[in-house]
Amino acid sequence: MAPTPYPRGPAPRALLAALLAIAGVSATSPALAFFETSGDTHEADLRGFLRFASTTTLNPDEPALLYPHDNDAQSLMILRLLSNAYLGDQLSLELNAYQVLTSTTTFTLLDPPAYRSDALTWTWNHDAEATATAAVDRLALAVTTDHLRLTVGRQAISLAATYFFTPNDFFAPFSASDFFRAYKPGVDAARADVTVAEFTQLQVVGVMGYRPVEDGLDRPDLGRSAAVARVSTVLGDSELGVLGARTPFGYAVGADAQGTLFEWLGVRTEGHAFLPEDDLAAVEPEVAFTLEHLFESTLNVQWETFYHGAGTTDSERSLLSLQSADGPPQRYFGRLYTALGLSYELTPLLHASMIGLVNVLDPSAYTALYLLYSVSDEAELALTGSVPVGRPAEGFVARSEFGLYPSSLMADFRLTF
Repeated sequence: MAPTPYPRGPAPRALLAALLAIAGVSATSPALAFFETSGDTHEADLRGFLRFASTTTLNPDEPALLYPHDNDAQSLMILRLLSNAYLGDQLSLELNAYQVLTSTTTFTLLDPPAYRSDALTWTWNHDAEATATAAVDRLALAVTTDHLRLTVGRQAISLAATYFFTPNDFFAPFSASDFFRAYKPGVDAARADVTVAEFTQLQVVGVMGYRPVEDGLDRPDLGRSAAVARVSTVLGDSELGVLGARTPFGYAVGADAQGTLFEWLGVRTEGHAFLPEDDLAAVEPEVAFTLEHLFESTLNVQWETFYHGAGTTDSERSLLSLQSADGPPQRYFGRLYTALGLSYELTPLLHASMIGLVNVLDPSAYTALYLLYSVSDEAELALTGSVPVGRPAEGFVARSEFGLYPSSLMADFRLTF
């Protein structure tokens, strides 16, 4: 949800700000929706979400260009207006709009979200230390019949079966270290979910790409667009799927599966072979595999491994060469990873989670602990601490991936109304 640098006109900005202000005034209501209406043929609600987050980081010494300070602080306030409306059994509309205010002691260059126009983003302050932005994160209309659901507009698209690395999630995937995943960013898309048989479904997704234009709106560009087709079916206690995709950088053919072994061990896997458009013979496999089990004590254990065919086996590389401009954006730079996730209900109101990520070939690691306390039915407080382990960089030469990461501590308050 990075802000766009382009300012927008006052009318839509004022309208969106007014809607969000109404949501803020209604925050004293204890109900999960501050406005509801229903009749024989329609139903609609308005809900709000308010979040305050503050983060402090302890930065590595190198590279100095990325970390000019020993410590940094970031603060964020985000207010969302959420709505679902239904007309009969066939039509539904989803809205998710937000107003975000951020401040930071360091400037971070953020690319605009992929696969979404900046026409629904309004920025009235954007400098090195503070940003004020309003945007529509989701705005989608769905038509549902007995065998078809067609959704058009800005919507969240997820094709993932695994949890941490999700190579088949092509559109705005979460990072493996993201604990809070309530709002997946939307992309501008048309999606058809077709029921082929009782347990068989076809999903076809087309997502619009855009070409940046100076001092103006992004322009639709079919060359930067993407399309995915996936067929899934249920066999016994397992779900199996196959997919094919065209992305701006090449083509992908993949599959996914999830089920249970021995009635207690959860198994999930997904992956694809990526064929770069400029060299279809240079196949890059991307595969994630997960084992998980939820104990009666509420302890949940997830182990996941990820083979990243587009990654590198050379840990000592220039930072400038780690991200290729000719390929898809890479969230991870290494070739082989493993992750361990644990979660446990310490008390009925306090939940703990942790994750450990390891770049096996570096080697380097990243660990994070997440504590979530339920203040009330509508409010929660979260604390997140992270510590990286790895060889530090030397100037612009990275000697390990997670050695580039800062240590951090974040406090996060969230209210739903």
